[in-house]
Amino acid sequence: MIIVVKITFYGSFYVPFYLKSPVIAGKYFLKNVEKFLGKNQILEAYLNVVYMSEGCYGVGAAAKLYFNKDVSELSLVECASLASIVQNPSKYDPFTHPENNKQRRKLVLKEMLDQQMIGEDEYNRSIDEEIVLSEKIEENKSSGVFSW
Repeated sequence: MIIVVKITFYGSFYVPFYLKSPVIAGKYFLKNVEKFLGKNQILEAYLNVVYMSEGCYGVGAAAKLYFNKDVSELSLVECASLASIVQNPSKYDPFTHPENNKQRRKLVLKEMLDQQMIGEDEYNRSIDEEIVLSEKIEENKSSGVFSW
């Protein structure tokens, strides 16, 4: 049996699998996804679909929802706030649990410092910086779909 998987990122391409069943093909693809996509493409795909609470999917939509900004306009602290949500969206939602988000945000910043992604000065400036959230939009929550 030939199973063809269509992969779409900035265009489409097809990958044939010569396997006995769709279940085996899916498992094979997941184990070998890095052979078909680069790590940056995998990360980008994940960041575009990850659940960010409040019925919101993807960091772009989350940046608009929480900060009313494009992702490219976010500060380090705002990025850390969004990164904090991913582990447990309901627990670290900055609208409903701002203190949980703040504590997790500090952990994210510390981890960034430890991995030398940011310097000591940047860490010290950011660690106690407060975030300014946009107003919560209730009508989007009831629909279950969040689109910008």
